[in-house]
Amino acid sequence: MNEAFLPGIGKKFWMDLPGGDKLTVIQHNTGRYELYFFKPGEEFPAAGLALSEYEAKDLGSVLFGRFEHRVVETMDVVMKDLVIEWAKVEAASVLAGKSIKENEIRKKTGVSIVAIIRGDAGTPSPSPDEVIKPGDLLLLIGNKEQIEAFKAQMM
Repeated sequence: MNEAFLPGIGKKFWMDLPGGDKLTVIQHNTGRYELYFFKPGEEFPAAGLALSEYEAKDLGSVLFGRFEHRVVETMDVVMKDLVIEWAKVEAASVLAGKSIKENEIRKKTGVSIVAIIRGDAGTPSPSPDEVIKPGDLLLLIGNKEQIEAFKAQMM
């Protein structure tokens, strides 16, 4: 696998396949991915495919043999200035091990947590004293800027 930085765009990855074919992946800074398949000696791709960040992650998990259905994680809804989005809490997140109140999420970002999915259980309208744990799936609501601030500061 080869890799190159594309200033202002992201990264390019490519690999030579058996028979001289080539597979190229463009990873955009925006989270979008583009896949291109080149036949031997051809300058233009024989096939191309654009994927969202979530679609690319799902494809990668299939190729890696670790695919699990996560329908709920891919739901992002935008209504006028209102954004409803899911965020998964990783172990290294500043959120993990502290309550919603201790994290001062609404004060710092303007985002509200309207539900938490933990394992097979869901907690709608969690109390401010609810402790956030690694692996939790948070249902967030706010405007675009607030959601971006949440991701930058909390994830």
